[in-house]
Amino acid sequence: MIVQRRVGGIRLINQHDHGLLAGVFAQAWSQTRPFEEVLLAGLHDFAWQGVDTSPLFDPESGLPHDFLTLPKGHRIAFYTQGIDALEEISPFVAQMTSRHYVSIMGDAAPESWRRSERQRQRRLHRPERGDMGGQLRWLQFFDTLSLFFCMTPPSALGRGDLPAWLKPEVFTSALEGRRPTLRWQDDATLLMSPFLFRGDALEVRLPCRDLSVSRFDGQTSMLDHLAEARPVVWEVVVRPGP
Repeated sequence: MIVQRRVGGIRLINQHDHGLLAGVFAQAWSQTRPFEEVLLAGLHDFAWQGVDTSPLFDPESGLPHDFLTLPKGHRIAFYTQGIDALEEISPFVAQMTSRHYVSIMGDAAPESWRRSERQRQRRLHRPERGDMGGQLRWLQFFDTLSLFFCMTPPSALGRGDLPAWLKPEVFTSALEGRRPTLRWQDDATLLMSPFLFRGDALEVRLPCRDLSVSRFDGQTSMLDHLAEARPVVWEVVVRPGP
């Protein structure tokens, strides 16, 4: 879950929808990415679907736990189930998602889980798939680009409190050669220079839910409000800009 705080309420974006957006960015990139890398970008947060449906209340913020605040101990079961399911779709996507999650969790994950996932990675590994370190860096770039998109429009509050790794000058450093600058013109227009997608512009449609509340009383109150939340489609054009 991504929680975008706004004047008079909040906007909620499902983690898997953010992942699908990362896939849109990978598919549209001017330096054509292989199909399985595009699939990886789009499905890397497939595991979050159940959590998006029934999120956990965060008593400190009075809002749903988002991907930044959800305790890492709560993630092991649904990460594992999600990667298991991805094996049926694409062993490559499952292997790389496992590497991505292990990297995110770090020492906060039990050693037994990290060892199990490393065993999975070795079982699914195929040498002919090439530079897996480079493929992981591409995934992390498209993942962060999508998170930047979801979390930093002009109407979002608290943008100055976001982690440093979400700043374009930081996450675009992973790119070789041209490193784009990103600047919001308004909530419907994101400017990129140089423009690194194919075509003259990229039109994005992202499903989300808007609620006119800034805090919930508890888990039950939160789930009741989420069930009644108004679904909207956030439309943005990414275009060349100065």
